[in-house]
Formats: sequence, C-alpha cells, structure tokens
Amino acid sequence: KWYEGLNEEQKLFVPRYYKKSPWLSLSYEPGTLLSDILIYDDLSEGTVKHIISKIFDIMENYFWLEPDLDERIMYIARTMSLNSMPVKCMHGDLHAGNIIYNTNNDQVVFIDPRGQFGALTGCLGDKLYDLIKLYHDFGWGYGEIINGKRYSRYVFDAFIQVLHERGYDMKQLVAGAVVLFATMIPLHKNEKHKREFLHIVRSYEYNDN
Repeated sequence: KWYEGLNEEQKLFVPRYYKKSPWLSLSYEPGTLLSDILIYDDLSEGTVKHIISKIFDIMENYFWLEPDLDERIMYIARTMSLNSMPVKCMHGDLHAGNIIYNTNNDQVVFIDPRGQFGALTGCLGDKLYDLIKLYHDFGWGYGEIINGKRYSRYVFDAFIQVLHERGYDMKQLVAGAVVLFATMIPLHKNEKHKREFLHIVRSYEYNDN
C-alpha cells in the first residue's frame, strides 16, 4: 500500500513498483547503500553534508508535506499524539541502510519503507518518526553498531549542522532516538548489539539527570 499511495513526483525517489500478486516486485537501482558509503568511502566533510542535505531536501519537498484535510482528520483521529507531525508520506524506517546513493549522478533512492504507522497502512504518517530514525542512525550510530564499523568522521557534525540550519528541535529528536534503542533491546538476538543499545540508553539517562 505504501508504493501504491505515492504520487508521480515521489515515485522518482523509490524503485519502480510492479504489482504481481501475491508478490511485490521492485526495479534494480544502481548505486550503493549509503551506510556502506559512509563506512568505506573516504568522503570529504562537504560531500557528507551534501548527501545529508539532499536527503532532507527530498523528504521535505516531496514526502513530508502537509496532509490534505481529510487525510489529516483521519490521521489525528487514529493516532491522538500531541507531538506528532502529520505528513502525506512517511518512510517509516529512514536510515542509511535503507538509502541508495549513486555517486555517479548524485541520485538518492529510498528502499524498504515501513508502509505502516500504528493502525494506518500506506503513506500517511509522522515526520517526527522519520526524523528520529535519522537521528537514531546519524546521531547515535545505529548503522555503526549493526555493521561493526565506524561511519565517516564527518557524519555526526554534518547531520547536526543540517538539523540546526533547518530549525529542528534537537532535544526531542535525541530523546526519541534513545526511546527507539530502548524498544529494540528485547527484539535483537545479537547480545553485543543489545549491550551497546543499553549503554546508549543508560548514558542518556545519566546525562539527562
């Protein structure tokens, strides 16, 4: 339902979708997972910031749009969340491992959307959740923990700079990312990952008190 709910402009930034019931078929997209690029490529600080800014440009201009009135009413009725930021299209699992970046043509492609938010299925969702997922990765190092390797040293600073330039509430994103780590602890089987998630949660609790 997520792919079916995209408009023509949004479809430019995801793999082509072919509905072959009961299976989902997607086109092959050239490029490399952004998480691998951030780990293995020797990127300049300017390049890292350019890529992160490009992700925000695409999401803000094509996905994180104000919902139509009927969509907004449905969203509010079903979520009842005071801090949510309803948007026409939420990815739902927005981190570097779900972004393909083509260094040849500067193209960004988003893959593996969640396609569901609470009781809602499809595109409609919460911009705040996408932002928290990005902070979860670029800010708190989710991809580094999962891959066992460090991102480019410029990632954190470039990400924070982009957030500040665009006026996002850092405290809310930091807290939300920690909550994500806390909810992931019982779901992960890898004990090393679980220990690192727990360390982040405890470090935040200590520093916040």
